[in-house]
Amino acid sequence: MSRSQPARFGLGQVCCQLRGPGKQRSVEVAFGVNLPSTMKLLKVGGTVAVYASEGRPEAVIPVEDMVRLDATVHFVLVYRMSLEAHESAIQATTKGLEQGWLKTTIASRFSLEGIAEAHEASESGKSVGKVVVLID
Repeated sequence: MSRSQPARFGLGQVCCQLRGPGKQRSVEVAFGVNLPSTMKLLKVGGTVAVYASEGRPEAVIPVEDMVRLDATVHFVLVYRMSLEAHESAIQATTKGLEQGWLKTTIASRFSLEGIAEAHEASESGKSVGKVVVLID
């Protein structure tokens, strides 16, 4: 596996990567689709936190490669997270946005009157990034 070049993610991309010396955390919304690309980025001892698997609900797990990386896959159900975990996530997200190391891609913006079109754009599978409905 080559770790020299980051993969190009499509729809349902890995939404954030937090990197540091000898560690990596990947938060995944399309686990089944993105796992081959995620494996190219994952460092030894890295963790993939999965809260959805859009596009391919059943992932093929490369067991030998994950064992060699001493990787962890952590499945997350946000409704079961503690209040402290929610507060920590909000603080980390805010910090990342303020410091510029966490970015989001906005695919399109719609007015509230265009909410049906926003829904169609979101469900089409053609939007890369977030579909945003603006409320004035």
